[in-house]
Amino acid sequence: ASHFFLSLGAVHDGEGEAAACNPEDYFLMSPEGPYICQNNTFFKNIWTFSNCSVDSFKRILKLKDCVKYRGSVYNKDEYTNFMLNQAGDVFTPQEQCTLVFGPGSEYYGVPC
Repeated sequence: ASHFFLSLGAVHDGEGEAAACNPEDYFLMSPEGPYICQNNTFFKNIWTFSNCSVDSFKRILKLKDCVKYRGSVYNKDEYTNFMLNQAGDVFTPQEQCTLVFGPGSEYYGVPC
C-alpha cells in the first residue's frame, strides 16, 4: 500500500508534508520498520496509516484523475482471479524465505 501512494507523490512519515509524524512510530508510511513482535508497543501501528499520511492521501486522490477512472485496458476475469488470492497464498512462507534469503534458507515460523 505504501508503494502505491509513494508512486502517486506521497512521502514517508517524517518527510515533507508528513514531517509532523514521527517515523519512529512505525506506521505504514514509515521509511523503515523495526523488528515487531505482537507484544511490541508499535505492533498496531504497522498495520495502519498515520494522520499525516491519511491527510496526504486525501489531497493526492483529489488531484489524480488516474485513480478516478477505469482505464481502457481492464480484464474483469483477471482482476477477479487476482482478488481471490490472499496475502501469502501465492507463495508459501518457505517459498518467500527462499526467494528473499536464497537456497538453503529455512522458514521456522514467527519468532515472537
